[in-house]
Amino acid sequence: MNQIKIKKMKININNSEKLQSALDRAQKRSQTRTIDCEDFKKISLEIESRLKELKIAKVRWKGAKFHVDLYATIFPSQYKGIPKSTQFSLERGSSDWFVVSIHRGNCDHGVCNHIIFENENEFKQYYSF
Repeated sequence: MNQIKIKKMKININNSEKLQSALDRAQKRSQTRTIDCEDFKKISLEIESRLKELKIAKVRWKGAKFHVDLYATIFPSQYKGIPKSTQFSLERGSSDWFVVSIHRGNCDHGVCNHIIFENENEFKQYYSF
């Protein structure tokens, strides 16, 4: 099984220039299931909406980590090959979201959930339903 080398970084989602450079490196020679700079902002808004639904106070968001695969799906068994997509991880800073990794990885996870709250257990204590 191939090991995926994930380069650690910390790029503010509002820094389009650095994000585009990182995307260009990660998506080199990729033509399908790619992302662009706008996807980071869209996903961060979706994540913020989910955190608000969980009624977690905004001051507690710092350190929240999410893994995102926009193309996560279940592929039919007739599909030949292993589909790959550009995936990334976001981490909340004190006032902004930061991209901490971008890589190409398998998008057939057997699930259709494209946003995974990586350290959710640390935040469950702040839920208020």
